[in-house]
Amino acid sequence: MTAWAYYNVALRDSPVKIDGTTMTTIIAVLGVMIITPLLALEVAFRGVPALSGEVMLAVLYIGLFASGLSYVLWNRGVAAIGAIHAAQFMNLVPLFGVLTG
Repeated sequence: MTAWAYYNVALRDSPVKIDGTTMTTIIAVLGVMIITPLLALEVAFRGVPALSGEVMLAVLYIGLFASGLSYVLWNRGVAAIGAIHAAQFMNLVPLFGVLTG
C-alpha cells in the first residue's frame, strides 16, 4: 500500500513529465526484474509448469488488457484530477479488474 501511495504521488510530483504509457512500461520492467529471481526459485523447486495455448492467451489478455490498460487509464486519471482525489476511487480498481478479467 505504501508503494501504491508513493507511485501516485510520484505521478503528480514528477520533475520530468512522463506519460502514462512510459510510466507503465517502467513499472512493468521493474516488476519483471524483481520477480524473475522468485520465478527461478519456483522453477528450481517445482519445475516448469505445463502451459497450454489457452493458458498463454489468458495470461496475455490479463497482462495486456486488464492490467496494462488499467494502469494507463489510472495514470491519466491521476494526471487529470490529482493523486488525492484519485485515491477516493482506489477501491474500485479490484472491481474493474474482476469485470475486465
